[in-house]
Amino acid sequence: MKKNGLLHKDILALLCTAGHGDYIMITDRGFPLPDTKYTKVIDLGLVAGYPDFSTVAEAVLSALAIDWLYFTKETLDSNPAMIDLVKRLIPSQTGTTLMNHTDMKEAVLSPDIYHQRTRNFSKEMSRSQKQLLDQSRIIGFIRTGEFTKYTNILIECGVAF
Repeated sequence: MKKNGLLHKDILALLCTAGHGDYIMITDRGFPLPDTKYTKVIDLGLVAGYPDFSTVAEAVLSALAIDWLYFTKETLDSNPAMIDLVKRLIPSQTGTTLMNHTDMKEAVLSPDIYHQRTRNFSKEMSRSQKQLLDQSRIIGFIRTGEFTKYTNILIECGVAF
């Protein structure tokens, strides 16, 4: 029996499946979830506000190698404390990008359409232009019970060595 750290078996399985370049999203209660057999959806919401985003993000981010994080620009107005919290939880060399909420939704929910629009971007161009590159590898969503709008992050998995 695992006795400390992350204990949720579905989240542990998702994180153990993640490879370099895979994407995992942690969302608030309002973010739409995909209906696809290729993307694992873990809905943790029990009641309004529980579990909160901060608790889930702390558990997931501490257990995962991270290359890059994407926030939405709208979060700067609605929940800047969340951005500060997440930045404290990740290694200082982890890159971050702010992008439009609608672009993030399109990238993770309609990757074929979004990728067509950004297919000529290099990784560096995509980050500087605040766009995601290839979203065909979004492997999971973890939806919390958070009721603060625009409290979403997209995690690009890194490597632990």
